[in-house]
Amino acid sequence: MSTTTTAPTPAVEGDRFATPGVHRLVEDQARRTPHADAVLCGDQRLGYAELDRRAGRLARRLRRHGVGPEVRVGIHLARSVELAVAVLAVLKAGGVCVPLDPGYPRDRLAFLLDDVAAPILLTYRHPASEPAADYPGTVVQPDDTPEDGPWDEPEGGPQPAESRPLHPDNLAWVAYTSGSTGTPKGVGLTHGPLANLALEVGRRLGLGPGDRVLQFASIGFSVAAEEILSTWVTGACLVLDPEDSLADSARLRDVTETQGVTVMQLTPAYWYEWSRELERDGLPRPPASLRLLVVGSEAVAVDKVAAWLPTGVRLVQEYGATEGTVSQLLYETTGTPADVGTWSRIPIGTPLGGVRVHVLDERLRPVPDGRPGELYIAGDSVSRGYLGRPGMTAERFLADPYGDRPGSRMYRTGDLVRRLADGNLAFLGRIDHQIKIRGIRIEPGEVESVIRRHPGVAECAVLARKTAAGTDRLCA
Repeated sequence: MSTTTTAPTPAVEGDRFATPGVHRLVEDQARRTPHADAVLCGDQRLGYAELDRRAGRLARRLRRHGVGPEVRVGIHLARSVELAVAVLAVLKAGGVCVPLDPGYPRDRLAFLLDDVAAPILLTYRHPASEPAADYPGTVVQPDDTPEDGPWDEPEGGPQPAESRPLHPDNLAWVAYTSGSTGTPKGVGLTHGPLANLALEVGRRLGLGPGDRVLQFASIGFSVAAEEILSTWVTGACLVLDPEDSLADSARLRDVTETQGVTVMQLTPAYWYEWSRELERDGLPRPPASLRLLVVGSEAVAVDKVAAWLPTGVRLVQEYGATEGTVSQLLYETTGTPADVGTWSRIPIGTPLGGVRVHVLDERLRPVPDGRPGELYIAGDSVSRGYLGRPGMTAERFLADPYGDRPGSRMYRTGDLVRRLADGNLAFLGRIDHQIKIRGIRIEPGEVESVIRRHPGVAECAVLARKTAAGTDRLCA
């Protein structure tokens, strides 16, 4: 009987991560390949040296405003070169990235900024930038000319490393997830696990120079951190859509073709719709440049996977919980469509390096291989927990009875799984009421609590129901 599944990793040394922070890894990449493309956004592009140089200047400005370890910085910017520079700059300054999707309603943006207690907001000071008008803290505009000179200085090698030394346990990123009490909860991701995630995802997916990776997820979702950082630590190029309209499948194809995208990550529901669009257009396969498609955030349908295999594009399924630092398991589907079509489900994979998983019963005892049990994420990837919510953190982050050192913790996912004979895990469902729709994790209780605020509603229940097309939608 197996208690845990573990993948080896060189990034963990003793009781802490030996991997430097992501910003240091990007600085190293800038020295190795200063002129290689790091960011591509429409007709704008930044090489690694220029990205590092611009981020360094913005980091110095942020430090003058008091940004340093544990200081949270709201980033309210559309997909743009400035967004890429801002993310790296906050990390170089030693601060904490709190990305805010400009598409969020104003009330939600105000709640997030207040909840995370961010004293600095990176945004544009114009009417389209909703949070800036009422924000009580300091607003920094990334498009301002810095005090120490313009950005467009003559090209050269990257500047000397100027980022601050940070402990692997320092906070690096805050991502918000749905909350059963009606309010979102911020998950604190730290530097060591985040750097390890970027390196391990890059290794398992085979990312490297020459790849162009599409940034698809909402910047407010934790998977955006994976898309951005795994691209940069491997020397690939991050592709951003300046029109921010990738929800349109025709636009997705256009961006993929014109920008030569080689790697993208989609939610299953979006992937299904995109596949149907390709079929309706009579196209036998996706754009020729695409070599790898990562599908994550929820279980995928066997028939959809089998139908995709003849395209020749690698298909990898990714499983993850934000609380375990974004992603923990990967599985690549191989074989013939006929063989795969006979499977009952697609596995969710084996752990990334630095990640351990337990399959336990209700008494936290290991279950035999092949038997259902609840999935717990353990190892060095476990996040700090929920910011400002110690009770909720204590409920979901438990002491790890199978840990290899004192103080080891594990995160209770609420997902029911079983371990297969080959070591892969298979997802069986949820043990609670949480659901996923279009890859977004939803607590029905959060929606119910908002509906109950309406004066005409005494009581309500929110459920997921299948549509005629076979996709899920919320009904109240």
